[in-house]
Amino acid sequence: MKNWFLWLVIAIVSIGSGVVSLFNPFAASLAAGQLAGGFFLIIGASQIYASWRSVQFRSKIWALIGGVTALLIGASILYNPFDGMRSLTILIAILFLIIGSAKIFISLGYRGTKYFIPILISGIVSFGLAILILINFLSTTESILGIFLAIELISNGLFLAILALNRKVVPAKI
Repeated sequence: MKNWFLWLVIAIVSIGSGVVSLFNPFAASLAAGQLAGGFFLIIGASQIYASWRSVQFRSKIWALIGGVTALLIGASILYNPFDGMRSLTILIAILFLIIGSAKIFISLGYRGTKYFIPILISGIVSFGLAILILINFLSTTESILGIFLAIELISNGLFLAILALNRKVVPAKI
């Protein structure tokens, strides 16, 4: 794998970001909400622009509806970041369920190797975080999202580091 080093760098950035988020989980939650709101605004504006360039009336209408919806979601998250964080918490829980399931499935391909247990644990951590979010949703505070994101970033970084080191090709000595 030619780009194993790039994956290792991404792993280190993920772990570092997780550690920083652990020290200020509320800021991590708020930052995630603000980023998501900004991305929704960009996506919405892009879809509205694309709708004007569309030739077919049906495509134009659907792109316009999608663009306006994305703009409203982005504005809502940016205008009321605390409600936005609650909505994002649900989305993160769903994402963690999917990522955790995928990691557990990937780990099965490594059964019998030294990578099986760490990848399996990473998947179980992601899946477990999703369950914790969903079970405690009504009593979670805004900082819980930041803490869980920090744990997920660290877990994901370890997963990527293992994959990168596993894919490293040692050049033949001449």
